[in-house]
Amino acid sequence: MDFIASDRVRSRLHKSQAIARTAMQPVSENAYEIQSIPVFASLKRYPIRRRAAKCTFDGFHEPEFVDGRHFAWTQSECMIRCRFFDITSIRYLWLEIANTPPGGTRIDLSADGQLLVKQRRVRGRSTVRAMLPSLRPVTSLDLKISCNTFVPSEHDPDSQDHRILGIAVRGIAFAKRRFRYASGMYFKKPASERFRGIWDSLTRKAA
Repeated sequence: MDFIASDRVRSRLHKSQAIARTAMQPVSENAYEIQSIPVFASLKRYPIRRRAAKCTFDGFHEPEFVDGRHFAWTQSECMIRCRFFDITSIRYLWLEIANTPPGGTRIDLSADGQLLVKQRRVRGRSTVRAMLPSLRPVTSLDLKISCNTFVPSEHDPDSQDHRILGIAVRGIAFAKRRFRYASGMYFKKPASERFRGIWDSLTRKAA
């Protein structure tokens, strides 16, 4: 029996593919829109059922693409304005960080002006989890991140990067329940790529 996708499934699939093809487009200076950084309004087990929010990223440098994944460096303060397709119940959020200043940094994270994380220390690739005071049905949410900054060329004499950088953000996820998410689960390489890398490393050692 052939599987015939419903109109709803096809609509979501086309929307997901369109978002995946869309790079961040500048809205104004240091403000970018959709969707180089993946932002999920609710977490679902299957990719076809995930819902991405429409977001603008203010206070970010231009997005970068490394090892098949997008991320973007922040400045000392940045704002992520998320607009959801419909009313979405949110209690938890996860901020996926790809990199930080050498030695780490401390970050503040606020949602709609309410401080959720204060002076949390992070270093390198990490995940910051925050919890809203109560379950909230929302159609939009504004996130603000504040952090320390560094200039790469001041730490590495071979670097030609003179930008003022905060943290490298690679993803944000929202969910109603805590157990719906594990760190990095939507930002890891596909299993086939991970197994291929393990197999290649084993065969090289055997040789």
